[in-house]
Order: sequence, then C-alpha cells, then structure tokens
Amino acid sequence: ETWYDQSGNGKDATQATAGSQPKIVNAGSLLNQLDFDGSDDKMDISGLALASLTYAAFTVASIDNNTASSLKTIFDTSNLTNAGFALAYGNTANKLTPFWFDGDDTSANVFSGGSNLTTAESLYSLIIKTGASTTHIDGSLNETLTNTWSSAGTNSFSKSTIGYDQSTPNRFFDGKLKELIIYTSDQTDNRTALETNINSH
Repeated sequence: ETWYDQSGNGKDATQATAGSQPKIVNAGSLLNQLDFDGSDDKMDISGLALASLTYAAFTVASIDNNTASSLKTIFDTSNLTNAGFALAYGNTANKLTPFWFDGDDTSANVFSGGSNLTTAESLYSLIIKTGASTTHIDGSLNETLTNTWSSAGTNSFSKSTIGYDQSTPNRFFDGKLKELIIYTSDQTDNRTALETNINSH
C-alpha cells in the first residue's frame, strides 16, 4: 500500500486499492522489489508536481516487455505541454524514451535513440539540463540532447505517479523496481558517485 520515501521529505508513494498495488510478496516470500503487472498496477505521490530548470532521476529496474512499441511509464510528473518530466521507455522498441516539457514552448523534448533495452536488471540515470541532457544505462552514456530552454514552466498537477502516465491511459509499466531517486537539481558531477552508491546497495 505504501512505498516509503527514504529522503526525509515524506513523499511516500501510495496505492490503497489492493488490485492496483504492485506485488512485493510472492507465495509468501519477500521479493525485495516492486513487481508491476503492466495492466493496472500504479502508485501516486501526492503533493509532488515538479517544475524545474533541471532534473535528475536514477532507477534500478528490470523491464519485462522491453520491446514495447507503445510508450510505458516508470515515473511521471509531466503536465502535458507545460512542465515536468517522465522516465519512460518504448514508442520505438527497445528504446529508453524519457521526455520533458519546459516553459519556452509547448513541445516535448524527447530522448528517442540510444541503446537497445534488455530485460536484465539495469541502472538507468537521467540528467535533464539546458544544452546537455543525458541518459546513462549501467554507467555508460546512452544518449545526449542539446535542447536549450530558459523557463521551467508551470505544473498544475497535484501529484506524481509511479508505474503509469497520469495524462495518457494504457502506459502502464511492466517490470520490477528496486530504487527510484528524483532530484530537481543538476547531478552531473555526482552521477558516478550516486551510481556507485546505488550499486553498492
């Protein structure tokens, strides 16, 4: 029902409906990860609607349907054309496809190239900053975007989501999550140290 925020900020992810809760126990055994079924499992983080000039996200995930031809969402705080970002994959099969909106225009900034995803557990890192946004998979550079902007935009949502896109139906994540860390700051200089710490745990 609750995936507790360990940052001290109290931004817990919750799901009160039993049928929509990701699995954490299977046949009486603790999985030590959240298993999302790809059809209706989802969690909400109330009071977290992000609008920032910079973002960073880190997640440890294994993707069951890595060849999805439609977009699937791991984390979403994107208010359509206004602000925020989403950590997603799919649309183009085997591709990590994060996207975000800024306040300079109404167009999505989209990562759409880079590596072929596998079903293996991997560490995905995302840095969004003007002129030099990057994705990394298991510490290796996946893609760079040079899009620039000067305004963060305005996010009118009242929450962020895990496992689904709150704007568009049927983008449910099918896979397992062990870690999800979100910053509204540039973590480029700390990325390697953060990845090392995550791998150590």
